[in-house]
Amino acid sequence: MSADPSQSKGAHVLSQLLEGLSFVGHNFVFAALIGLALFNAVFGLSYVTLLPIFADWYFGAGSTGYGLLNAAHGIGAFTGTLTVATAAHLIRRPGAALLATAVGMGLALIAFSTSPGMAMALPMLVLVGFTNTFYLTQVSTFLQQNVPDRLRGRVLSIYALCWNLLPLGGLIGGALAAAVDARFAVAFGGAMVAINIVGGPKWPPHPPTLVAPRQKPWRASISRSRLEGNSASELDRWPGGSGSRRARGRRACGSRPRPARAAARACASSRTGSGRIR
Repeated sequence: MSADPSQSKGAHVLSQLLEGLSFVGHNFVFAALIGLALFNAVFGLSYVTLLPIFADWYFGAGSTGYGLLNAAHGIGAFTGTLTVATAAHLIRRPGAALLATAVGMGLALIAFSTSPGMAMALPMLVLVGFTNTFYLTQVSTFLQQNVPDRLRGRVLSIYALCWNLLPLGGLIGGALAAAVDARFAVAFGGAMVAINIVGGPKWPPHPPTLVAPRQKPWRASISRSRLEGNSASELDRWPGGSGSRRARGRRACGSRPRPARAAARACASSRTGSGRIR
């Protein structure tokens, strides 16, 4: 009696999902990066749900003000995207820049929550959009570059799951706004994003998954020479190469005619490193 193919397929999918979760759970860097996206979706972006209250109740700008607030976030996000596309390769410490922009987003949200009017709120939302897009793009880049090929789809699906929690963040923000006020709800979300970085577990100075493995100098040199087409000249420099002492001695044995005894002594010396055969 054969097993139900639908059940076996479902078990296979479940085992793959569990493998992806186990991989993320046992790797600090990947778990921390996905945690950043999770806190951003649940707490950081919950302010979007409360923008109508700020535009109408606090700033008295109505629908026009609401549109300007959304446009300010969009301008910042567009600028952040261009910055990552053109200048990300110039950043000497991308991990530190990622963490700094995440903290900057939290602080910008706190500043926005205390804005007395549109003049301060619009620049703060531009900064929120910039930092949000900058560090989330860096998170996505790190994941896609460093996750093994066979697990990339599963890990990125876990990462994408964070964005499905945006409505949950809106629910939390609305509940806090009803209990206290909208300013407190936005400030709380920004504080959670910043505290997740500052008060979270200590990041390693050089995460192993984000640093290319070191090669021995001679291996790296040989690899480069092969790419440049100069493998013969580079290999001559290393023991056993065509330019080494032993190789020169071997070439000398048959390169030119010598007396029989002199040639025998030269060959014996090149093979043993001394004048005697051991």
